[in-house]
Amino acid sequence: FSSSTMVSVESSDMKQTDAVLNPFSNLEAVFGRYTRFIEQTLQSQPTDIETVIFEKEYNVRALHEWDEKKAVEYEYGNRIIAPAQDFNILIANGMTTPIILQVSNAALPNKRSHCSVIEWTAPTDTLYVPSWMFFDFLLDDETPKL
Repeated sequence: FSSSTMVSVESSDMKQTDAVLNPFSNLEAVFGRYTRFIEQTLQSQPTDIETVIFEKEYNVRALHEWDEKKAVEYEYGNRIIAPAQDFNILIANGMTTPIILQVSNAALPNKRSHCSVIEWTAPTDTLYVPSWMFFDFLLDDETPKL
């Protein structure tokens, strides 16, 4: 899978078949309005950054492909696994921690989300993301890029 960067939970009218395909569909019912509120707040606030510090397109893989045991712990959050070299680039460009990333899918230009990195241990040009991000950004084997 490949991706640029962006995530969001915004499918409100799910069909029964969607619930079967997406085991995380109940997250929308529980956290959906809070997630949308946070996303709207983050998108409406002016940023102090005049230019983009770092922009990159990634291959995207599911967390369970990275480490099945840890994937269980990380699956329900908005945390991803990213390459260490990208952390070094961000720090070299003046970024300070905590680092919050905005992720998006070029195929869905109006869909954006924010996430943090739990570990900087992924291979070069690869992100490992929770399964719900695949569903939310409509990623599959045919359209693997964010």
